[in-house]
Amino acid sequence: MKNRSLLRAAVTTAALSALVVQPMVMAPAAADAPSLVKIGVTAPLSGPGAQSGLAVRTGMQLAVDQTNAKGGVTIDGKRVKVQAVFEDDQSNAASGVSAALKLLTQEKVEFLIGDAFRSDVTLAIMDLAPQFKVPIMSGEAVAGSISKKVAADPKKYANFWKGNLSSDSYAYSMSTAIEDLVASGKLKVPSKTVAFISEDTEYGRTIAQLTGAVFEKAGWKVVDAETVALGSSDFYPQFNKFKSMDPGLVMGTFTSADSGVALVKQFHELGIHAALAGIYFPNRPEFLSGAQKSADGLVWATLQYDPVHSKTQRAFAALVDSQAHQKATYDIAAGFDIMSVALAALQKAGSTDVAVVDKAMLGLNYKGLLGRYDFDAKDHTVKSGPEYVVWPVAQIIGGESFVIWPKNLATHAAVPQVWLQGK
Repeated sequence: MKNRSLLRAAVTTAALSALVVQPMVMAPAAADAPSLVKIGVTAPLSGPGAQSGLAVRTGMQLAVDQTNAKGGVTIDGKRVKVQAVFEDDQSNAASGVSAALKLLTQEKVEFLIGDAFRSDVTLAIMDLAPQFKVPIMSGEAVAGSISKKVAADPKKYANFWKGNLSSDSYAYSMSTAIEDLVASGKLKVPSKTVAFISEDTEYGRTIAQLTGAVFEKAGWKVVDAETVALGSSDFYPQFNKFKSMDPGLVMGTFTSADSGVALVKQFHELGIHAALAGIYFPNRPEFLSGAQKSADGLVWATLQYDPVHSKTQRAFAALVDSQAHQKATYDIAAGFDIMSVALAALQKAGSTDVAVVDKAMLGLNYKGLLGRYDFDAKDHTVKSGPEYVVWPVAQIIGGESFVIWPKNLATHAAVPQVWLQGK
C-alpha cells in the first residue's frame, strides 16, 4: 500500500510539472545572494473566513513544497529555497495591516501576498505599498475598487498587483448567463426583477451593486438589496420581505458555506416563487453536503475548479489528496495558483529587487490551474477572457455542478428550475 501511494504521488507530480517553477540558467552566483527567500501571506486563518483562508494556505504551501522539491528559485544566480510565512488577519482590515507590517518589518519578507482572500483587507494593506520596496500581490480579492486605486495612482501603487479578476467580471458573467438562459427558455422568471441578499463585506456589497447595474442596463429592475453580517444563517426576515415584492430572481452572495446552505433551504422552505442564483458559496465542498437536494437547480458563479471534467485539475486533486491528505477545493487551487504566480515572477526576475520583480510581473504569462495569468499594465490586474482567466457560470444538477455558460466551456446543458415549472 505504501509503495502504491508513493507511485501515485510520483505520477501526479509529473502530471503537474507544467504548474511549478522550472530551473533557469542564470549568471554566476553573486556574493550577496540570499540563502532563503521569504514570501509573506496574510489570510483569515481564524474567524468567519477561516474555511477559505485555511484552504488557501494549504494550496500555497503545496506550491512552495513543489518548488523546493525542484531546488527552489534562482536568485542572483543561486538556487535558493523558499519559505512561506503566514499571519492571521481574522477577516479584519486593521488586523490585516498589523499582520502585513509584522511580515514586512520583522520577518523581512521579499514578497507579500496580502490579502490572500478578502477585498476589504486588501484595500487596507495595499496602502503600505509606497512605504516598502517589496512586491505586494492580492489573492482571491475581487473588488473593482482595488484596480481603480492602482489605475488612478500608478506611481503610488507601482509595486502592487491584483491576482484575481475584478468583481465586474462576476457581474458580466452572471448577468449575461441569466439573460441567455431566459432568452433560450431554460430559465423561466416571473418578471425581470431581481432582489439581492449579500454578506456585508466589500466583496458582497460590490458584487450586488455591479451585478444590479448590469441587470438594469439589460432592462431589469432591482427591487431590493439586503446585506447581512458575515456568516449569517437566518434569512427569514429578508425572505419574507422578498415574498411581498415577488421578484423574478433572487441572488445571494456569500463566502460562507453555512450561509449558502441556509439560503437555499430557507428559500425553498418559504416557497419563494423566483429563480435562484448564487455567488461563490457553492465552491465550498461543505455546501453540497449540507444543502443536499435543496441545492438542485441553483445557478451559480463561478465554477473555475472542476476536477471532474479537467484532466489537469483532476491531477491536482490527486496531488492534494496524496500530499496534503485533503479533498481539493477551489480555494486550495486558487492558493496554489497565486503562490505559483509569485514564485514564477521571482524565478523570471532572478532577483528580489522590487523593480526587477515588478518588470517580471508584466508579461508573466503564467499558465496555472485556473487559467493563464497575465497582468494589465494600466491597473496591474489579471486579464480576463477565454485566453486568460474566465469565470464560468454553473448549475447544480443531480447533486453535481456543471458549467452551463459560456457555451464553449459548457459540460452540460442548463435545466429548468423545477419549482418554477408551474409558475
